[in-house]
Amino acid sequence: MLQEVFLHADASLLVNSAKAGRLKHALFFNSGMLSGELLLLSTYPIYEAHFHGYAVAGDPSVPMHGDYYAGKGIGHAVLQTSAGLLSVFNTHTCANYSHKYKEPAKDLKCRIPADNDAAIRISQVLQLASLVQVAQQQGYMGTVVAGDLNCPPDSLEMHIFKALLPDLHDCWLEQHPDQPGCTANAADNTFTKPGKLVYCSVEC
Repeated sequence: MLQEVFLHADASLLVNSAKAGRLKHALFFNSGMLSGELLLLSTYPIYEAHFHGYAVAGDPSVPMHGDYYAGKGIGHAVLQTSAGLLSVFNTHTCANYSHKYKEPAKDLKCRIPADNDAAIRISQVLQLASLVQVAQQQGYMGTVVAGDLNCPPDSLEMHIFKALLPDLHDCWLEQHPDQPGCTANAADNTFTKPGKLVYCSVEC
């Protein structure tokens, strides 16, 4: 599952390259004002798929941020595997452009986002969790949620996500419990601090 595939030409290139390997099935969620950004590449046939735009998608008065105009949302697909139907979600939430956080209250064990788009991102996490909860009740053999959530593991957004979806397990942490699994900012970049913003969580 890929995010930030903004151009149809790039999507086509990725799809054709994937088909040359084992990923024979693909779906580009065409959602934005100009195009879309979510791409699903799969070994298994896509049984059904839907796109759910975020009710609050960004601030249209700040076009340089691009979140609103990218048509951000949740791509949900059901894959037909040999073990049964698998429910998968692909998403990309609103970016945190300032990476500012407040010190948490004593009874909270997470950092509180203080950027201008914090409320938007929290709203999106709540909408994502709600859709996943509905799908979990449909009897699928498993659930996969992957995407760029734009929030570190110790943030309020991720605590909400994990509290509402306790049956999901972070794939990286299951295999590497002692490693942070950084997905943003290269470790050898002296201008930025490595962090984890992209996740893949599974329930089987």
